[in-house]
Amino acid sequence: MKGVKVQALVDEYDQDTGRLQLTVASYDRVPCGFGVMRLRGKQAWVGISRWYKARTTGPRSGSAHLHGHFRQIAEFMGEYSLEAVKAYAKEDCPEWPRVDVTIGGKTRMVPISEADADTVAESALIEWCHFKASDMGIVLIEEGEANE
Repeated sequence: MKGVKVQALVDEYDQDTGRLQLTVASYDRVPCGFGVMRLRGKQAWVGISRWYKARTTGPRSGSAHLHGHFRQIAEFMGEYSLEAVKAYAKEDCPEWPRVDVTIGGKTRMVPISEADADTVAESALIEWCHFKASDMGIVLIEEGEANE
């Protein structure tokens, strides 16, 4: 996410000590940090980064959980493939991050790839699956429930 511009509000500035506290607006509604620095008559740069933890993969991972729900929803719907359900979910889930893509001179916000997602985004998509399944009357089977 290098080079992402964010807006920051000055919470507090103490001229005597040069202490400046900033609150950074959340990028794509994902938690990010805040900066505190001291200004002593010089220009200062603040490094602020978005909290990031790579999504989990493999058996019993968040990715397996998510794909299990995609599969169950696709099977219930019948006429939609797993890939179609995934594409719709990423478009419909407001918390799924998006990037600007320009094609043919037109810029559009498109959902990021799952490979670029973090655990926060992955959790939001899992919750979206739970919500949509409930809305459609689908009872999703969580791992471990199938044998009970």
